[in-house]
Amino acid sequence: MKSIPNQSDFLNKDQNSLLPNTIHSTEIRDNGKKVDIYLLSTGTRAGDSIGIFYFEDDTEKQFEDGYYFTDLFVMHFKSELDAELEYVITSQRNDNSCVKSIPPNISVSFTLDGDCSAGAVITKQTENGWAAYVKFFVDFEKPTYDSPYYIQWAYVDAKGVDDDGWDISSISYWPNNWFFYGTAYPVQEENVLVNVNFGRIEINDFLHMPNEILTENLSQNKIDCADNTIDVVTDSNEEGYTKNDVARITAKINSIEKNIKVYLTIYDQQDNRVLKKSTTFTDSDPIFLVDLGSFERGVYKAAVEFGINGPKDQVLFKVDIIEILKQKEPNQCNLYLLYDENKSSLIIFGQVYDPSGSSIDGIDIFVDRKGDGFTELTEDDIRLYISKNNFGGEKISASQGWSNDDKYREKGNARINKLGDGYEIYAEVPVVTKNFKIAIEQSDNTFYEFKKSRFPPNSFSTAPQTWATVNFVDKTPIKYAASNWSPDEVVVTQSIDLNLILVGDQWTENQKKEIQSKLSKSIIPITNSELHLTGAKYLYQYDFVSASDDFSNGLFNLMKKESERINPFYGENEYNNPWGLASWVKTNHTEWTSPSQQRFEIDYNLVDANKVEEYIFNELISKNPSFHLPHSVNLVFIADDMDKIDFLHNYKLQSIDASTKQYHKAVGLMGYGGNYNTYFFDLYAAPWDDFQGLPGHYDQNLINEYTNFHDFTDEKDRNQLFVNYINNATALLVTPSYVYPPVYKTNYLIDLVIVTEPSSTANNVLIDHFIDKEKIISELEQLIPHSSWELNFSLERLNSRDLATDVKDLLNSANKVPAFSEDFGPIVSILNEENVSRELISWASTRESSNFKDFKNVANSQWTIPVLVVIGEGDNQWYIGNYGTVGLAAAHPDDANQPCCAIAISNDKTVWEEGYGLSDLVIHEVGHVVGLMHPFMGYSSNYEFFINNYFNWIASPMAYSSPLHGCAYWYSLHDEGPCGMVDTNFTYFDKETISRGIATYLVKSAENNVYRTLLELEKSGTSPYNLPSDVKSQVDNIESEIKKAKDAFRTNKLDGMDGAIELGIEAARDSQILASDYTVEYKQTVTDDVKITIPAWIKDQADWWVAGSINDNEFVNSIQYLIKEKIIVIPPTDAEAQDGSKDIPDWVKNNVRWWSTGTISDKELVSALQHLIKQGIIKVGN
Repeated sequence: MKSIPNQSDFLNKDQNSLLPNTIHSTEIRDNGKKVDIYLLSTGTRAGDSIGIFYFEDDTEKQFEDGYYFTDLFVMHFKSELDAELEYVITSQRNDNSCVKSIPPNISVSFTLDGDCSAGAVITKQTENGWAAYVKFFVDFEKPTYDSPYYIQWAYVDAKGVDDDGWDISSISYWPNNWFFYGTAYPVQEENVLVNVNFGRIEINDFLHMPNEILTENLSQNKIDCADNTIDVVTDSNEEGYTKNDVARITAKINSIEKNIKVYLTIYDQQDNRVLKKSTTFTDSDPIFLVDLGSFERGVYKAAVEFGINGPKDQVLFKVDIIEILKQKEPNQCNLYLLYDENKSSLIIFGQVYDPSGSSIDGIDIFVDRKGDGFTELTEDDIRLYISKNNFGGEKISASQGWSNDDKYREKGNARINKLGDGYEIYAEVPVVTKNFKIAIEQSDNTFYEFKKSRFPPNSFSTAPQTWATVNFVDKTPIKYAASNWSPDEVVVTQSIDLNLILVGDQWTENQKKEIQSKLSKSIIPITNSELHLTGAKYLYQYDFVSASDDFSNGLFNLMKKESERINPFYGENEYNNPWGLASWVKTNHTEWTSPSQQRFEIDYNLVDANKVEEYIFNELISKNPSFHLPHSVNLVFIADDMDKIDFLHNYKLQSIDASTKQYHKAVGLMGYGGNYNTYFFDLYAAPWDDFQGLPGHYDQNLINEYTNFHDFTDEKDRNQLFVNYINNATALLVTPSYVYPPVYKTNYLIDLVIVTEPSSTANNVLIDHFIDKEKIISELEQLIPHSSWELNFSLERLNSRDLATDVKDLLNSANKVPAFSEDFGPIVSILNEENVSRELISWASTRESSNFKDFKNVANSQWTIPVLVVIGEGDNQWYIGNYGTVGLAAAHPDDANQPCCAIAISNDKTVWEEGYGLSDLVIHEVGHVVGLMHPFMGYSSNYEFFINNYFNWIASPMAYSSPLHGCAYWYSLHDEGPCGMVDTNFTYFDKETISRGIATYLVKSAENNVYRTLLELEKSGTSPYNLPSDVKSQVDNIESEIKKAKDAFRTNKLDGMDGAIELGIEAARDSQILASDYTVEYKQTVTDDVKITIPAWIKDQADWWVAGSINDNEFVNSIQYLIKEKIIVIPPTDAEAQDGSKDIPDWVKNNVRWWSTGTISDKELVSALQHLIKQGIIKVGN
């Protein structure tokens, strides 16, 4: 500004008079009250930098008790990143204030004591709150886009203390994460234009059409990406390197963090790792010197990573070849805008470069739909937030600022494609005029710092005046007729009959009506790794059933018979300091206590859950045909009040570990199921909260997933509990979402490597006591239909010379700490979770792990899953990331949307003394790899992620119910001994989930193959409506197979030769053959080209043929045999009808000779073999 308000102006003028039309930032606190922030500077002399803050807050009261006596504003300010001094501002509403300077890296203290001479603060009361004027007595350079100011501030709304003396003041932070700084940029002076095309693209096009086709006729907008941490360059010129050179690879680092490890990995053209190095970044850019003497001729990729799973960059270089390298484009983010005149809507899509891949990364899109905004937001302004952990994103309406209040926020309909080095986004904004304005903010958590980029560069999210204005260009997307074959997001549909069976009571008409109105009508599950819809829509049909009195009384009699008295029950013998169940009884149900005698007057039993489930199935479910249809599920509610069961109760399970053969008991269950298509909820089971009775952790009056009918006496509350049970069961058990896409393979191989500490008792003689290999294979074969499983097993000591260096480095990096706090708990070994992911993936790449492209191949396919098991010696317990986590299913290095491998951890004591083997743990992690989520985690029908620990009570290896996790934290704390489920089996729900997921995946893959083939044909000039007869015949056949698979899915006929899976396999295989004929490339999760595989020993045969040791016919026969037996794998190639000579051309023999000496690549040899197949010289058949 040319001039800034002085203190007198501030005291005597209101906000609008003092700062008319002045661009500022507005933040909305959680209570809807706003904070207006003005940072002003002339930049001409010392003392001309000020901040003016207006706080909406009509509670001016001051307090004598509590930590905060009055409303308070504090700010931490840095004029530049490496400033010699930082500034701390503290201002109370009553005019007490302090502005002080501190050296960097000193702990910030917001107090009124010390040297407060760095500035001054004056305050005043306003009509709806108060304001503060902050003046600095120092000279700051004006901020620039490359060197902004760095700011954190917090506002305390003082509210005094509660009845227990706890301060209840509310605090608002900016940024929301206090670990990061916000930035202040200069106001944008010039008008920035954004290119806008006409027309529209649909969600299906975005999801399935290759980006280069989608954007080929559109004008883009290039914007800076947030992550500019690393840039990798070499000292190579256009001629490249020779084997005599030493390559100089430099990583240019832009980060405030120091002393971070920087990793260099070099890959060859087949993505095999050739070299791995690391160094530490301090002040200068890391330089790696690589001796190329051992490198074969070819092209290499040098990938450099900043920290573990941090920012990445890569560069190509060549050794002894003349090939021109096409380097990747600079780290740019591209944005495309399309205005749909027919619908008056704006479509936004684009690509975001983001190699670090944090799940909290995202992009904000701000749209002034009328284009008339200036310094304040209006009701026409809208904000779309699209992140990598929120399906659909959020749509937020303006309320002076951008509020966190739910009434201004709703679920969005945006989409995201997560890629290896970033993501693509799609969104549509309705009711937009042609004069709209737009601004973009991209946020990137690099794991080391929080970075943000803006477009326009100096725009402000609450000041539409600074947003970009439109520049319409006369371009529209090319329309392809093949888009009519693009798969919908929903490709299959199924109705599910949900029988809601009430035992011990009768449903009333009012009750049914109220409950029915709140139940989910349908759901489309999502795949968490992709953040895509799975493609299956489930429609719920509810039937309220009241069980007969005979059945109810029979069940109650069984429960009394099959129960065990627990005396004393948990916490009963400590009346004055109760814990566990006793704390709930004493607080909530004094009718079961005798205060005068200081004792509890209620019995407590544990009921056998298996016996109850068996009785329900045998005496109720199996006798009613409508209860066990292929598409029916039974949710049973047991109303066993004290008149029917005269003791408090929970449920127990008893089982024997498959490998240790030791007996185990699980207690505390409030419901159970999964062995059949049934789950039961006991409405009167005692609550079993993890932190029950623990001070500071457990609220006895809290309404949560453990609340029961003993506590709910009002019919409305009870009906809501029914609604919660039903909606949670459908989302978590009946039709859950997936961790990874449930791809289909015909053969699976578990590559199991067990690594033990040197003194561990696990050895080749005793290993069967640790793990039951037959149990693992049996369970997984029952889970995946139409598949066969094998398990390769090896055992290594941690100090073994043969053990991979990656694994040694990982395990030796463990941090030994007390389990619970700095000085409490047993000493445990904690492995850094990010380090585990990195080294696990690195180790897996040395095994026979499936290449990413192999995930897409349906026909004759095998999936190798590397699993690493670590066994600590004695009671040395290892955990991943934090106490209690003993397994991890990592994503694939080529694509984080796909699974890679798994790690599981245990020790000798767990196996020998606690009797818990590793079989369930391995099955659990492999279950994640093939797609299953935990049964207590998932997405609701409106795609909100949630956790409900009630559903840990299920007989599934995917639950957190093993003896390691126990039966509640309070149970373990009181040393009740190991407790949990063992020898679990995949449940009815697990198997249905995987079967439905595989069937859906196959149908979607087949449809996508057809679509992409037709798109390729259309691009080459062949209309999808005028196909050659042979192609049309193939397409018609595949579409017929798809229809049959969909029809079978509709009735939940999944298995058998006429089931949805087998029909889907046929469609996917045939469509894969069709697609391979036209070299189709795919955008996302669809079938890919067959991987080229030529074993190195084939070179011996090539040498013999070239040398004349074997004749042409012998060579052809041997190659023909090797192709047929899948020892050599090449892309499908059709033979052509040929007459005349069958001689092998000289150029083919030359190619084979050059390949055997390493002069040409596998790909070039394959072109020669494909020629021989086409000519009919090599016959491979079908």
